[in-house]
Amino acid sequence: MRFVALKSEEQQAVLSLHRMRAQQVKIRAMQAYQVRSLLYEFGVVAPKGFAALKAKAATVLAEPTGCPVPELARVELLSQLEGLQSLTARMEALERRIGSWQQPRSRVRAARRHPRRGPADGHRGGGDGGRCAQLPLRP
Repeated sequence: MRFVALKSEEQQAVLSLHRMRAQQVKIRAMQAYQVRSLLYEFGVVAPKGFAALKAKAATVLAEPTGCPVPELARVELLSQLEGLQSLTARMEALERRIGSWQQPRSRVRAARRHPRRGPADGHRGGGDGGRCAQLPLRP
C-alpha cells in the first residue's frame, strides 16, 4: 500500500483553481468553435486560432449593413464574442492567482531537491534514467 501526504487547505484550493481554469478553457474552446461554425454557415471563413477568430468576427459583425449574417444572429454572435472576451479575462485572472501562489514555493522546491537523487522523496520520475527518449521507435 502506498501512503500519500495529506494536502493542506491551501493546496486543495489551488488544485480547485486549476480545475476551474481547465473547465474555462474547455468552455472557451466550445464557444469559439460554435461562433466559427455559425459564421461559416453564412459564408464567413475565420482562420484557426482564437485571436484570428476574434479579429475576423469583430470586423465582419461590426457593421450591420454589409454583414452577411442576418441581424437576428449577428446580435447574438456579438454577445457570444463579448462572453468569450470576458471568459478570457477570467482565465487570465485565475492564471495570475495560481502563478502568485506558485512563485514563493519554487524556491522551497529547489531547496528540497537532493543533488544526486532528485526530489526529496527519492522518486526520479519515469524510472528509465531518461533513456526512453533516445530509443528508436520500431513497429
